[in-house]
Amino acid sequence: MKNVILIAVFCLPIAALAQIQKGKSVLSGSVNYTLSGNDSEVSAQSNKSYQFTASSSYGYLIGDRWAIGITPSFLKNRQLGYGADLHYRTVSIGPFVRRYFPVGEKFFIHVDGGMNAAFSGNWLVLNGEKSAVTKSTGLNFYVGLGASYFVSGRIALQASLGNISYSSSKTESDDNRPWNFGTNFGLSSLTLGAAWYF
Repeated sequence: MKNVILIAVFCLPIAALAQIQKGKSVLSGSVNYTLSGNDSEVSAQSNKSYQFTASSSYGYLIGDRWAIGITPSFLKNRQLGYGADLHYRTVSIGPFVRRYFPVGEKFFIHVDGGMNAAFSGNWLVLNGEKSAVTKSTGLNFYVGLGASYFVSGRIALQASLGNISYSSSKTESDDNRPWNFGTNFGLSSLTLGAAWYF
């Protein structure tokens, strides 16, 4: 009986490590909601902004430390103020590759690299009248930093710590092609989620 207990206790610390191995799958996701506003006592007007973001990913471990997968996401933004109602929606999807770096028995740092194709639309409702939908497409390339902590053999809490990215877009109504390159690290870029390894 003592031998069985000792074996069980010895195996507990490596339960998390056993999930990061070739042939396993990982399913993760996160949801974010932001509400902000500005009330003016002078003009008796108020501005409000709502943003909802949902993202998920499926990965397959092709090695004991490497995973490849796909990441779909959805973003909805609405801005209200001074009689105007602006709507913005984006759906994106793309592949990624991830490299895990074990830091402890249950804690991993991971570096992600990938790209997303984005399909967006925005429209304005002014005095009850809706404008035509302006559509645009875009590409985003990124390298991101994250961390995972296993709370059990299959469930991990996951955090995105920031990224370096390049993005470009094109609107159907004109020939402009705006682009952006930047970094996004810090508490303001921190997002939390969960992952299931199976």
